[in-house]
Amino acid sequence: MPGPRVPESWKAAGLEKPAGAWYREVGQGMGPTLNIAAGLNGYTLTDRATWATFRNRHILTVLATGDPALFNPYGSILVKPAKGAHIKAADAKVWHE
Repeated sequence: MPGPRVPESWKAAGLEKPAGAWYREVGQGMGPTLNIAAGLNGYTLTDRATWATFRNRHILTVLATGDPALFNPYGSILVKPAKGAHIKAADAKVWHE
């Protein structure tokens, strides 16, 4: 069975798989990961949308931004409003555009 996929950023840093007391793989969503980093006075990579809405920042601050190697595009597909009354088509269109 193959091991976990090593992200390109680790390979670029010359690491096959992060290991040691300095590294924690928390296996959580981005919000909990930011909470853990704040609680440990640590570092993490996050997406801009999560950071913009994250309120429990403590002493966390942005150290780097705009690096093309960290580009993480998002996409969206609009659902037809006819699929149900619960579809917020106008709001989705604003976000999508």
